[in-house]
Amino acid sequence: MLSSLPPPDATNPTSTSIYTTQSAIHNSLAVYEELISLTEREEETFVRSEFDKRRTRLGGPKPEQLKKDIGLEVWRSSKVNQSCEYLDARVYFSLAASCVVR
Repeated sequence: MLSSLPPPDATNPTSTSIYTTQSAIHNSLAVYEELISLTEREEETFVRSEFDKRRTRLGGPKPEQLKKDIGLEVWRSSKVNQSCEYLDARVYFSLAASCVVR
């Protein structure tokens, strides 16, 4: 279980051979941001390629409407919004936990 790893010791990163793994698990914000960024790029590429395929169809919608239609198809099933909400909740609860008056 990766989540059971102890937090990384930033004062001595060479004390363990799994420092990078510990950092990724306990400081996962950068990992999540990269995943979201990759997903956004993948979705943008898909929208562009679908637009290029569909725009040549006879009797098809105008380009503006076509972009909206394709966008709706992609964004309905997109994981980006869900991932951002997850990150927002993690940051909120992390900040709330650190602000508890003791």
